[in-house]
Amino acid sequence: MIARGIVFQPENSIDLEPDAATWYDQSRYKNNGVITAGAGGWVQEPSGLWVYDFSGSVVTVTDGLDLDFTAEDMTWMWWGNQSTVAGDYMLYQKGDLNADGIYIQYVANGSLRVVTSQAAAFQLSDIAVGSLVVGVWYFMVVRRIGASVRVFRDAIDITNVVGVHINPLTASAKNTELGSTLIGRAGMFKVLKYALTAGQILKRYEADKWKFGVN
Repeated sequence: MIARGIVFQPENSIDLEPDAATWYDQSRYKNNGVITAGAGGWVQEPSGLWVYDFSGSVVTVTDGLDLDFTAEDMTWMWWGNQSTVAGDYMLYQKGDLNADGIYIQYVANGSLRVVTSQAAAFQLSDIAVGSLVVGVWYFMVVRRIGASVRVFRDAIDITNVVGVHINPLTASAKNTELGSTLIGRAGMFKVLKYALTAGQILKRYEADKWKFGVN
């Protein structure tokens, strides 16, 4: 099933570096991301997979409704490897705190939070401090079913604080930003407008972990 969303998944290549200006969306909706480059850039893993070292870069997607949600079930997933856990670093943002939409943010000392918002209100779910360490590839999944948001690391649900995520206000008029303050690498980023099951999450982890040197 292909639902509205984005699929950023550079192909394996031993020769060709992906485009320096564009993250190409491989879904049929072609919500390509425009790269504003900082100190980072494309980095190739030993497996041949290209990932992006953000480190001052940001990817902006002008997507309208394709990544917007209010009542829909959703899945956000990516492989991430942080260069530091000393501060808070934005991974994904479509909307603003106490206004609308959602953001997903790495939090100091190895945590991650998911925040949805309405006017003058927000809801938060997170994982425990120390769940993520520097220099390790993790397969991260944020899944929303109704008012429940769960966070998976390497296909295991490690949600700590569980918020009641009532429907956020629409953020359809706002762009989506990836990695706006991130210091680290990310690859195979996907947003799906449906919720994966725990079994589907595990299958994706098992299928792709070798690309990141994970046994």
